[in-house]
Amino acid sequence: MKKWKIVIAVLILLLIGLVFYIRERDYEMRQVELLEQAKEERKQLIANIEKHYNEKVLITKDTDLYENKNDKYKKAGSIKKDMYIELDEHPKKQEAYFKLKELDLYVYYEDVTPVDEIPVDTTYQSYVPFNLDIVTNKKNVDFYDTKATKLITFNQEKTFTVIGKTTDRYYVEFNHMFGYILKEDIAKQVESHHSDQEIASEIAVLNYHFFYDQANGESCNQIICHEKQVFTEHLNYLRDQQFFTVDMNSFSMFLDGTIQLPKKSVLITIDDGGQGVKEIAIPMLTEYKMHATIFLVTSWYNPAEYENDYIECHSHTHNMHDVGVCPTEYGQGGGLLCLDSELIKNDLQASRDALHGSTILAYPLYDYNDYAIEQLKTNGFTMAFIGDSRKAKVGEDHYKIPRYPVSTSWSQETFINVVN
Repeated sequence: MKKWKIVIAVLILLLIGLVFYIRERDYEMRQVELLEQAKEERKQLIANIEKHYNEKVLITKDTDLYENKNDKYKKAGSIKKDMYIELDEHPKKQEAYFKLKELDLYVYYEDVTPVDEIPVDTTYQSYVPFNLDIVTNKKNVDFYDTKATKLITFNQEKTFTVIGKTTDRYYVEFNHMFGYILKEDIAKQVESHHSDQEIASEIAVLNYHFFYDQANGESCNQIICHEKQVFTEHLNYLRDQQFFTVDMNSFSMFLDGTIQLPKKSVLITIDDGGQGVKEIAIPMLTEYKMHATIFLVTSWYNPAEYENDYIECHSHTHNMHDVGVCPTEYGQGGGLLCLDSELIKNDLQASRDALHGSTILAYPLYDYNDYAIEQLKTNGFTMAFIGDSRKAKVGEDHYKIPRYPVSTSWSQETFINVVN
């Protein structure tokens, strides 16, 4: 009996040992599986991180920025969705945070997507910088675009070259963007030397109307028509002499003294939108990569057929380009001079609706008076152009901006004298 007890005890011990062995083996196998799984997951994570990285990326959502302190990432700012940024090189492929190129800050890899190119409006690169730098505070510094949208907040001291300034802000370049930082976020100003370039205190605003091509058998019997070859000579001169053709936003900031423009600057405008504008002027200006503004009578022409990266459209009223509607005491009797304010309001609103809300206008027929100016102000317009044949100066009355009506009789020498 004792012998059987011993045998049973041994069997039980063997069974227990077998159970522990099987458990240990299963545990080791499970550990191997988990290790392999972890390796695969790590491999997939690294591949995913690498898929998100590029020197140029787009922010995919409003998200946080981080600073690296002893290999730990802590929130140190924020960045807005749809902002394009450049990144530093990413040597640690397994690192889940990407460093911004212009700041010692990081963004999480899942919050960006690669892009081939970053859209850049290079217009501001022609502005003449002030001989002044600013140094930001170290906490909660906000950078805004020109539409007052806050794009990024950072908690670091950074130095910027001043490109423009007003009473409450400094315009700077950040991440290939032109925007501003409020003066309240500035720790100090530092005098610096950035440019000896001559700056403009006044610039010529040219006003064209119609265009025709003699080579195609076209003609025009008005004093405000320009043959294609003549217009070509004008543009060739501006190109060869490296003139900056100003867009309307830059022109507005120039008038206010916010920015400095090079002495060789000119604003090209075209009125009405009629003969040859779509067929001759727009293709040529676009080919030369020159900015211009077309003042459209919006009941006559569709802005979508004129606008592109170089051509912007503003108001020439919706349907008030008629001679003799009002007494001709101030010119040709344009309707803005005397018509009922409600009628003018409706016309100007229709024009603004067609022009993305534009608040810039050229008086039809060059006609304006105090009543016309009052109507523009009441209806939200911020700038208006007349004739007057002189240059526009810094500080110019925004509702009486002078232009040179470019006459058919102008010689190339006259053109050169005007723009210079």
